[in-house]
Amino acid sequence: MPEVFIQGGEGKLQAKYAPSEVEKPNIAIVLHPNPKHGGTMDSKVNYAAFKVMKDAGFSTLRINFRGVGKSDGAFTEGEGELNDASVSLDWLQKKNEDFRSCWIVGFSFGAWIGFQTLMRRPEVDGLILIAPPVGMYDFNFLSPCPIKTLIIRAEQDEIVKKENLKNFYETFKKQKNADVSMETISKSNHLFEGKLEPLMQTMSKYINKHKL
Repeated sequence: MPEVFIQGGEGKLQAKYAPSEVEKPNIAIVLHPNPKHGGTMDSKVNYAAFKVMKDAGFSTLRINFRGVGKSDGAFTEGEGELNDASVSLDWLQKKNEDFRSCWIVGFSFGAWIGFQTLMRRPEVDGLILIAPPVGMYDFNFLSPCPIKTLIIRAEQDEIVKKENLKNFYETFKKQKNADVSMETISKSNHLFEGKLEPLMQTMSKYINKHKL
């Protein structure tokens, strides 16, 4: 998988890029968990999500946030990483100027960053939130956004409380024209250990149904 470096606010960001062979492709960025807990673009769930999007024909990019791997700078717990996601999306769009649809996939902390990015980027029309850490980070900045959204919950998530995620889902559903659904991966923990296959199948089924 080709390694690329993207110019970010604090220097270069390390990334892996898989361009689509489709003339006017869909595009997607994949965002990783908190590096303080070992999260990188090569985390198993991140790699699995990247593979699903790539196999679905998307031009797909996964990045290391600032201060992670070979990326310059230092981790900032949110503000800097939001900028990293935005400049990476800019880079991906320039590589695919005639893209049809733009998606964000975020896992854990990356889901929080992806959700915030969505609110700032009107061209984003597909969102997948994998084990979003509702209750640990503020997800209360919903504005009306008619966007395709899949929330994937780990049944035995030891980090995200079921009630918090349920309340977030119900609030999201009330948004005007919102098209949001939530799927549960049975007997899975926050890292989906031993459950990557059903996770990938759930993503793939949703994408094939909703992609342009």
